[in-house]
Amino acid sequence: MTDTICAEPRLGRRLRGHVGELARLAAPVIVSRAGLMVMMAVDTAIVGRYAAQELALYGLAHLPANIMTASGVGLLMGTVTTTAHALGSGNEADCGRAWRRSIPYALMLGVLFAAVSLLGLPIFRAGGQTEEMARGGAEVLAVLGLGSPGMMLYITTGFFLEGIKRPTPGMVVMIVGNILNALLAWVLVWGHAGLDPMGAVGSAWATTVVRWGMGLALVAHVWSMADHDRWQVRRPVGNWWSGARRQRNLGYAAGLSIGVESAAFAALGLFAGMISPLALAAYAIGLNLIALPFMAAVGLASATAVRVGVAYGRGDRSDMVLAGWTGLG
Repeated sequence: MTDTICAEPRLGRRLRGHVGELARLAAPVIVSRAGLMVMMAVDTAIVGRYAAQELALYGLAHLPANIMTASGVGLLMGTVTTTAHALGSGNEADCGRAWRRSIPYALMLGVLFAAVSLLGLPIFRAGGQTEEMARGGAEVLAVLGLGSPGMMLYITTGFFLEGIKRPTPGMVVMIVGNILNALLAWVLVWGHAGLDPMGAVGSAWATTVVRWGMGLALVAHVWSMADHDRWQVRRPVGNWWSGARRQRNLGYAAGLSIGVESAAFAALGLFAGMISPLALAAYAIGLNLIALPFMAAVGLASATAVRVGVAYGRGDRSDMVLAGWTGLG
């Protein structure tokens, strides 16, 4: 009887600790994830005010672009999981090793996505779009693809920082990136500061420049951390492909599931484009707004994954269960 009475307060304290830690981790992660959609929402507003036809081209190009970005997020989730496991087990050198091995993989994915982005014209033709829409959308997609390696750098480095329970830099970089993207899009789409108006292509260039800036800024932050020796982030990368096999395997299922889900939404967008450019533009607006709360849930899930991963690294099964159910609750 006494043991039961004592166990209940202990459980309450543990639960409060999990809730507090989860909230501390989740808040900046949610801002980082939702910031991706805020950036698109701002671009949608700027391009939509410029011309409905340009918004349709913007929306069409983002259908395959969003599939690739979302799949990249899933494929790179092994970084946050492996880092959290290593942190929980007290092997801090393995945390830095997981990040160093993820960098070439992230760049490889980014280059692959950039190459696929050059195939916009046949993709959109096969999707039943008019020749004018297909050509315009392909031009925007090709520019967006140039920013894919930078975006993958930002994602995998943000995952590393989240895994070692330092999500704030990723949030700060995302906020600054959103501000710069809005300013650049305003200048390039409308042709301010003496430039010719570029419409949807201008928005794509703004996004590409900002994505590279965000990725490089976050990498520079990790490289220059005061305690970089603790994590050994400056050590040479060795056996990054074979050594990170388990890390990559953790991301395959997530990449596939998120990619399939994104492809379903993209298919609906192609159907809207078959109706009219205006229908596709309206779909792009609706999809962006719906994605905002979804990305907030993704941010909470990432923070929960860190909490579970750290408990797994410690070998504390009961804490793993409690961390998972806390996040779900």
